[in-house]
Amino acid sequence: MINLYDYYSQPQELHEYKNRMYLVPMFAFEEIKQGNKDPKLPETIKKDPEFAVLYAATIIHGRWPEAEPFIMKDPHFARYYATDIIKDRWPEAEPYIQQDSQQWLLYKHWFKF
Repeated sequence: MINLYDYYSQPQELHEYKNRMYLVPMFAFEEIKQGNKDPKLPETIKKDPEFAVLYAATIIHGRWPEAEPFIMKDPHFARYYATDIIKDRWPEAEPYIQQDSQQWLLYKHWFKF
């Protein structure tokens, strides 16, 4: 994938530069949905908890074990992944989810323990 910001001497002055990390994965999702699969994209996406969960939900439609070590380290996305993708408790991620009291309360309420 081409990073157009690499072609400018002062890319920080370009429109949407501060949001560039979100633009590339969203573009990638559209490409994947249209059937243009780049085998390197999942490797890049899996390292970002937000996009890994989005990829699991919209492209895989289920668990993505290769991304779970990255997802579980973010309390918000770990809770979301457990409740909406796994649809069950995720014991390996619970120590990370506990780091955010709001996410932990949502998690406990969802699974009734």
